[in-house]
Amino acid sequence: MSSKLIRENSGGIQSETYQQVRPLVNTQSLTLDHENCFRSAFDKANVGICLVDLEGRLFRVNRYMGDMFGYSRDELEKMRVDDITHPDFLPVDRDYMKRTVNGEAMDGEFQRKYIHKNRHTLWAQVSSSLVRDHEGKPQYFITYVKELNEIEQIERELRKERDFISAVLSTAGALVVVLDRQGRIVRFNRACEKLTGFSSREVESKCFWDHFLLPDELDEAATRRKKNSNWYLNFARKSAL
Repeated sequence: MSSKLIRENSGGIQSETYQQVRPLVNTQSLTLDHENCFRSAFDKANVGICLVDLEGRLFRVNRYMGDMFGYSRDELEKMRVDDITHPDFLPVDRDYMKRTVNGEAMDGEFQRKYIHKNRHTLWAQVSSSLVRDHEGKPQYFITYVKELNEIEQIERELRKERDFISAVLSTAGALVVVLDRQGRIVRFNRACEKLTGFSSREVESKCFWDHFLLPDELDEAATRRKKNSNWYLNFARKSAL
């Protein structure tokens, strides 16, 4: 709101008054434009978006979310998160919501297993944030859900398995050396590093037989390898090479 100076001349007497001038921009119009913009982005997004109250009820979902799970928007907005979450993940989801509301956890990004309307399961990448009011009180969650296709799911499982195997190999007390078909070193665990004095980075891709066997064991190793038999061997330490 601004002021405008008005000069008047009546009967030879000049007076000055200030008149309030209405702003050119209507703040109510701005609010409506902002709401319309949000609604358009929400409805047309190519990722599932839902607003979830603190009790886990889906009170607003977009079209993509309905298509992903096989429900209409009206159907989903009468449901709870528990209704579409796979039983394996129910305790995890409930715990996440409780800890986030209590301020014990931050906004989360994770993968979840869900149940489609026709009862098949689907995996999704989920990003969830808790919305608070100006006083910091929790209001609702805004959650983005992106379905993972079959290839992404397989890659996820392979990464999980690879990480597990890597952790086992690294911490095993036994000597573990993994070779490719040409005898080149692929994995060299900590026990091997400690025994030989070589780091895994130093020996990676090197031929195990040429690098670690002592000269008088090369012929026996070649014979044993052809027979696929087991035998004891002496590792060549770094200080001996």
